[in-house]
Amino acid sequence: MKGGADPVENHISFDVVCNSPTVHGSSYFRNSQLSNFKQTYDDLKCQQNYAVKTNPAADSFLCGTYLTGVTCDNCDLHSLFKFDNPNPGWIGWFGGCGDVLTCTGLKNFVFSDLTGSFFGKEVPT
Repeated sequence: MKGGADPVENHISFDVVCNSPTVHGSSYFRNSQLSNFKQTYDDLKCQQNYAVKTNPAADSFLCGTYLTGVTCDNCDLHSLFKFDNPNPGWIGWFGGCGDVLTCTGLKNFVFSDLTGSFFGKEVPT
């Protein structure tokens, strides 16, 4: 396979996104409560839990996500999102991003908190 390994080779739990781009895809979450997403916990061996994480198999596009009335109670600011880095092995991959460009879909992500209930006053950087 030209340009590197198939992304499924790392055994991720998602199917590989290998379709024509969806121009107007969107996800909507309304009136939901997320709780206890943290990087570390005092009494548990759990760590690095994220409320929202990108799909590591989405090489060139992630749909916009819109929140209305969604909260994250008892969550660390830096546990709200996890943005995966593009896989440089996807350059030239048959479903990927061409012969010379790194796939940037994992960095092209619109996430809108329409009511301000998820981000509050602080926004992660």
